[in-house]
Amino acid sequence: MQPVRVVYEKWDRRPHWEFDALRLGEDEHGVWLGVTRGTHQARPGLAVRAATDHVVLVAVGGAYCGTFHSDRDRAPIEVYVDITCAHRWRDARITMIDLDLDVIRHWDGTVLIDDEDEFAEHRVLLGYPEDVVEGALAGTRLVQTALALQSAPFDEGTSERWLAALRSGFQR
Repeated sequence: MQPVRVVYEKWDRRPHWEFDALRLGEDEHGVWLGVTRGTHQARPGLAVRAATDHVVLVAVGGAYCGTFHSDRDRAPIEVYVDITCAHRWRDARITMIDLDLDVIRHWDGTVLIDDEDEFAEHRVLLGYPEDVVEGALAGTRLVQTALALQSAPFDEGTSERWLAALRSGFQR
């Protein structure tokens, strides 16, 4: 497991979320990162500690970055997917642009799209190019469907395999 710094920015390069993770490996879906409970996570104006162990999938092609939580008693959301673009790996750092749209699956299976209003506002205010807008909207629909159907990588087995890899390195 190698340390990785995860950096989300907004379209105009303003800082967004940042945190440290561990590179667990990769599969056909992308690169999997692990975050242990208590890890410091911050964005301008807010700092939190991770409520639960979780894994983050940096998707092949960079259309999204999905977070899979391990403990329904500590995390209100099972899967949280940020629609992103422009993933850039440099040494032990991944930087990506958060395009505001999020797709969420609650523990009861309910799937919803969040921050559509923010996306619509930033699309104009920050001048998202039309191909970026189309890609983000298409990616959102694909992720929404996959989450609802619980198809890989949004099935329980895929993320659980990576959560087990994270836990094996951090026996408590």
